Amino acid sequence: MTLVLITFAVLLLGGAPIAVAMCVPAVIYLVQSDLPFTVMTQRLTQSLNSFPLLAIPLFILAGRLLNAGGVTDRIFRFAHNLVGSVPGGLGHVNVVGSLIFAGMSGTAIADLGGIGQVEVRAMKKAGYPMRFTAGITAASSIVGPVIPPSVPLILFAISSDTSVLALFAGGIVPGFVIGAFLMVAVYIYSRYADLPTVPWQGERALAISFFAALPPLFAPVLLIGGMMGGVFSPTEAAAVTVFYALFLAVVVYRDLRPSQLPVLLLEMIPMIANLGFIIAASLLFAWVLVIEQVPQLIVQFLAHFSSDKWVLLTVVVLAFLVIGCFVEATIVFLVVAPMLLPTLKAVGINEIHFGIITVVAMGIGLFTPPVGLALYMLRDMCEISFEEAVKAVAPFLIALVAALALITYVPEIVLVVPRALGLLR
Repeated sequence: MTLVLITFAVLLLGGAPIAVAMCVPAVIYLVQSDLPFTVMTQRLTQSLNSFPLLAIPLFILAGRLLNAGGVTDRIFRFAHNLVGSVPGGLGHVNVVGSLIFAGMSGTAIADLGGIGQVEVRAMKKAGYPMRFTAGITAASSIVGPVIPPSVPLILFAISSDTSVLALFAGGIVPGFVIGAFLMVAVYIYSRYADLPTVPWQGERALAISFFAALPPLFAPVLLIGGMMGGVFSPTEAAAVTVFYALFLAVVVYRDLRPSQLPVLLLEMIPMIANLGFIIAASLLFAWVLVIEQVPQLIVQFLAHFSSDKWVLLTVVVLAFLVIGCFVEATIVFLVVAPMLLPTLKAVGINEIHFGIITVVAMGIGLFTPPVGLALYMLRDMCEISFEEAVKAVAPFLIALVAALALITYVPEIVLVVPRALGLLR
C-alpha cells in the first residue's frame, strides 16, 4: 500500500492528469494483489452506472446554453440597476449577479466563464481597478457550487450516499451568507479606495431590466420549487433546466440559432469525457483505499486526536483549506470526504452540514496558489499575470474564510431549510 500512496503523490505533485494519478496506483495495487484486471474494468464501469450522475452533464450543458443565449447580460443589467448605486457600485452588482446565475449554473467555473466575463467587461469599461475587478469576480463565483443546483454537491452525494435534495436545500442559506460577507467586503474596500460610482438609474430602468431578466430569474424558483415539491428529482431537474435554457436562448431571446447547437454540443464532449474519467478513477482509487482499510486508520487517528466534534471539525476544515491549495476538489468530494464522514457523524456532525462545509472550503481552494485552477482562468480573462491574480483575490479570501467559519460553527445556517422541509434523517 505504501508504493500505491507514493505513486499517487508523485504523479499528482508531478502534474499528471488527476484521473491518471489515481488509475496508475490502482493498477499497481491490482498487480501486487494478484487480482484479475476484470475487477478494474468492472469498478470503472459500475462507478458511472449511476442515475444521479446524469445530472452533471445536463447542468453543464444548461450553463453553456445560458451563456450563449444572452441570459448573463440580462441578469447583469438587472443587478446593475438594483444595487449599482450602493457604495462599491459594480462590486455589489458582481456579487448579486453571481448569486442569481448560481441558481442555474452549478459550478464556480461556469459562473466565472459565464457572467464573470460580462462583469469584467463592464467594470473595466467603468474604470474600476483591475485588481479589484479580478478579486471580486473570482470571489463571487464561489457561490456557484453552493447554491443549488450544484455539481460538487451531486458528487459529494454520490460518494457519501447522502440525499442530493437535502444537500441542495442546505446550500441555499450559506450561499446568501457568502454573498452578504462579500458585499460587506466590497463596502469596506470602497471606503478606502477611490472606486467609480454608479448613479441611480430610477425605478423605470429597474422595472424594465427586471422584466427583461424575469425568465432567468424564474429558473431557480422553477427548479428548487419543483424538487422540493416532489414534482421531479434532482436529475430530472437537470433535464428541465436544459429545456428551459434552450427555450430562453432560442425562442425568448433569440440570441442562439439552432444551427449553433451542434457546435456547442461537440465542444462539450471532451469536457464531459474528462469529468467521467475523473469520477470513475476517483471511485476506483477510493475502492482500493477501502480494501486496505485506510478509512479505519483515519478513524483511529481522529479518535486518538480528539473526541470533541468542534476540534475535529476545525482540523478537517483547516486540512481542506490546505489540501485545496494543491489538489483538485474532485478528489476531496469523491475520495477524502467520504472517508472522514463516518468519524464526524459518530461525534454528532450532520452529513449535510459537512457536505456544505466541504464544498465551500474546496471552492476557496480554487483560488489559492500554487495550483488554484481558477486563478489561471482569471489570469487569462482579466489579462493579468498569475501573481497579480493571486494578489487580487487575497483581500476577499478573508471574507470567504470568515463566512466559512460562520457556516462551520453555526450548523443551523445549513440545516434550517432541510429541517423545515423534513429532509433531515
